[in-house]
Order: sequence, then C-alpha cells, then structure tokens
Amino acid sequence: MDTASDREEMFLQAPVACAFLLLCDQLGVPLDEAVRPPAALDLAAGAISDMYPWAGDHEQRKVAVVERAARLRHLVPRLLEHPDSSWWFASLERDRQVWLGTSRDQMQSIEVPSEAPPPREYTPQMPPAYFLTATRYGERTAFHSLLAQWAGDWDPELPLPQADLHVADDARVFEIRSPQDWYELADRYAVVPVERGEPMADRQIFPHWTKVAADWDIVHLSFGGFLLATFVPIAGPLGSARLWTWESESALWLRPCYSDRIEQEPLVGRPRSAFEGVGVRIRHLRTLGGEDARLSERWGGPCRMKARSRRWWRSRGR
Repeated sequence: MDTASDREEMFLQAPVACAFLLLCDQLGVPLDEAVRPPAALDLAAGAISDMYPWAGDHEQRKVAVVERAARLRHLVPRLLEHPDSSWWFASLERDRQVWLGTSRDQMQSIEVPSEAPPPREYTPQMPPAYFLTATRYGERTAFHSLLAQWAGDWDPELPLPQADLHVADDARVFEIRSPQDWYELADRYAVVPVERGEPMADRQIFPHWTKVAADWDIVHLSFGGFLLATFVPIAGPLGSARLWTWESESALWLRPCYSDRIEQEPLVGRPRSAFEGVGVRIRHLRTLGGEDARLSERWGGPCRMKARSRRWWRSRGR
C-alpha cells in the first residue's frame, strides 16, 4: 500500500493532479470544499479538459503543469490528509454505481471481452465494447461533472437514460489507485504490440482484456487513482504502461454482475457547474494561460476538439 509521502510525491509528478491543484488555486476554492464533491469532481473534469491528450501541445502542457504546481507543494498533504478526502482512494462502492447511456439496451448486453489482441494502431485502454459506471456522491457522479464542464470526448444527445446498479457481493474488483496499479494490470495480462525495430524504451503494453476478464469482473479507477495515474508511465521488462484515455473515476464492467437495477428519471439537461455560483466556469480556464485565464469566462463557449475517429474512443456503454 502506498504511504502518505508516496502519494504526495506521485501527486506532484502527475499532470492531471497538478492541473487539479492549479485550477483549485486559480479559482480560490477553499481546501475544505476542494476535497469534496461536487467541487472535487468538477475540478478533476476541468483538469482532464486542460490535459486533453489529442491537443497539439499536450506534451508541453504536461511538463508545464508539473513545473508550475511545484510552488503549491505545501497544499498537497493538506488535500491528501484532509478527513473529507478519504473517499479519493476508496474501493468500489458497490451500492452506489450509476450508469448514464444512450440506450437502455446497453444494460442488457454487457459483453465479456473475447477478441484476439488488437492490431498495432489500436490502443486497448478499454475493450472495444465497454460498459462504464461512476460512483454517486450525493446527486453527482464524475460523469455528471464531465457533462457540466464540457470536458472529455463524450458529447451525447440529451435526454440520457440513467440507472442505479448494485454490484453483486461476489463480483471480483481490481482497484487502480496509482500508476503502479495500472502497470500491474497491463504487465500481468500484457498485450505487447511490437513493430519491427521498435526500441524497448518506446514499447507500450496494454491489458489483454480477455485474460483480465478471466480473473476479474470489474476494473475500478478510484478518484485519487485517476488524478495520480493518468498520463504517468511506468516502465518494466516488457515495456511501458500508461493510463491515458480514462476521463474520470469510473468502473469498467467486464461482465454483467449487478444484483439489482433501479431505473431513474432521464437526464434532460447538462448539470450545473459547481462553480457557477461564484461566476466562474472552469471549463473556460486554461491552466497555462497565465493571468489571462482569469478573463476566460468572457469567451463565448468552451474550447472543443474532436477526438480521432478510432472505435475504442467511442463509448458503447456510457
């Protein structure tokens, strides 16, 4: 298990965690508020938006946020040791899983991965057909915060069906709380796509989801794991593993393993930002924008980029 000092150091080297910290500072969010939903979830959504992986300056942004967050080092232990941040690294809450999707049929057709390892250009951060839930914190989930902040690549047509799912007691859950946990999953069940002449240092490994599904029913990325692991590579004998397409705290279902399902009223509009009450919408902020970032709420709308049209990027289960 990671110690408090381990997590502090990981936090300061993790681009999304550093973007979270910078946004918290720019917005003047009190720490007592920043560690709790909905503020924490919305800050994380803004952070992943600023670290958008398909942006042309993504690599520069990763370096810059880590460098600029160093001045806020003193805040990290206060965040991680705050009594109200204990949920950040908590195990899957089996009775608080929420599904948002485009068709109720998706709940009837959760697929067990069964495909052969994919070709080189396909980066299997998730199975081709995947089903995701997020944990409910009050009336909010990480998915609601992504929608509220116009973050990520999910831009669905509303209304959206919603349901509460209760995970069966005997479901086997793999927990991701750190970059090392993602590496362990990828290394233990490795797919190693190799190009001729590719240096070992450039070789990426990914989970073979058919093999993962033989041992596990759900892979859960905790909120803290999302902050610490996203975009952070861990190298090993087979190559390097890096989590980079998950956009929030979430649970990836590898088979149907819910004991109860309660359908809720559809989501008819985007949730309100947690920060609208103080006149700032973090979806318009750019952590690399210097002082001009404070004026960015004057922009007419969120800056959006379209994801590459790869099938793994288009969710069939959220």
